[in-house]
Amino acid sequence: MGRVRLSVVFGLLTLVAGPATRAQGATASGRLLTLPDGSTLYLLPRPGRPVVHWATWVDMGRVHEPPGTQGMAEACLLASLGGDARTGTADWDKERVLLERIDDVGRELDEARRKGADAGRIAALEERLDGFRAGLRVLQRPLELRERLATLPVVDLEVRGEVEGSWLVMTTATSRLGELATMMAERRERTVLRGFHEALAEVRARLAEAPAEPFLAEARLQALQVHPLRGARGLPRFVPWQEARSFWRRHHRPERIVTVLVGAFDADRVAETMRSLFTAPAHPGERPPPLPVEPAQPGFRESFLELGGDPRLVVAWRVPDGTARADLEVLGRVLADGADSMLARALRTEPPLAATIEAFPCHPARMDPCLFMLRLTGTEWNRARYEALLAEGRKVFDRVREDGVDAGLLGRAIDAWSAERRLRDADPRELAMTIAHRLALTGEPAAVPPDAERCQALAKALFDRRRLTMVSTALDLFEREAGGEGGGR
Repeated sequence: MGRVRLSVVFGLLTLVAGPATRAQGATASGRLLTLPDGSTLYLLPRPGRPVVHWATWVDMGRVHEPPGTQGMAEACLLASLGGDARTGTADWDKERVLLERIDDVGRELDEARRKGADAGRIAALEERLDGFRAGLRVLQRPLELRERLATLPVVDLEVRGEVEGSWLVMTTATSRLGELATMMAERRERTVLRGFHEALAEVRARLAEAPAEPFLAEARLQALQVHPLRGARGLPRFVPWQEARSFWRRHHRPERIVTVLVGAFDADRVAETMRSLFTAPAHPGERPPPLPVEPAQPGFRESFLELGGDPRLVVAWRVPDGTARADLEVLGRVLADGADSMLARALRTEPPLAATIEAFPCHPARMDPCLFMLRLTGTEWNRARYEALLAEGRKVFDRVREDGVDAGLLGRAIDAWSAERRLRDADPRELAMTIAHRLALTGEPAAVPPDAERCQALAKALFDRRRLTMVSTALDLFEREAGGEGGGR
């Protein structure tokens, strides 16, 4: 019998319904504050080496980008480290004029390309654009702030964009935290997004490298109806610097920012310092437009995707409101973690009906209903084996709805969850990011631990066919099979 690989994959995203409301004051082990500018700060002192891990989450991600501006959110955050009107430039007034001219020529070049203008016209516009960019390079010193950060030193500086937001994460010595906070406050208030176009090109080049397995993300969108990333997003277009600044001002607002500090520091002194620095709202004025609200699922949904590679199947259930993330993670373990999991036992045939089974128990998170997702990769699938897989899986979920999950498996899954949580929390950098994301999504810094009774109740409620969306690549398989190209893969 072939070896079956089974695993559980956990993301950072946390279930939430609607905007988070954050309580003030002391929590179980840290201190939660709203700074004078309206942003959220959480301080978690921990004994040890005299270092501080800084993690900032901003509600500014891919879902907020207008069509054609792919990569803009992350590029803005990268460019925010390029300095302001006083640092990073030899002459800001001259630089701004060049940036505005680049905007004008870039828009004109974009339009000429869309309309199929002749090669001479396009070459002339490109030459003008290159000339303005050459002038910028003489004036700009976009690495000046990063060089100042490096002298503190700041290490492990990371900027990363995600679907629903963006990260700025770094580590510094406790003795230099005040200087770092000063630089971050100035960056938040005064950045001119220097180097935006270069940052956007970098981000888009990375996005263009298609992930090895895009199927899960596509399946997620199939399970939703009004997600901003559904359907055609349009070809990437030129994004003017002024448009990027407007986007930044709408989305990089204090009430959309959470910062968590974990490390060896005096919480009272750090709180006083942060209050004194983050005083004025960064960009008062226009707020971002609301994201669409996902309507209720009308019932069972099924769709097919045409993707190469091994045949795959995703089953996704909309999770009941108020469900604890930990309970979902534990159910994922019970169903798909290890050779003794409930699905592994059910699909244990010769050859196995599934080569891999993975649980994604909390995906996505904020603006959409949370989805509990299982992904199965086929082995020697044909129509009969695919239907056998569905039939055996249906038996498992029908049994869970009637009787709950295996109590022994559940107890071991809760123990494994607790052990993994302790390991994860031992890494202060990862802990800072986890708390920041949790605060942004739920308003609470602490995770709700799993509970066996709650898990059993959730299992009986979750696996309702009316909550289910099923997405597979099997249609292509069946069409090839009908065309006489073979009976399986």
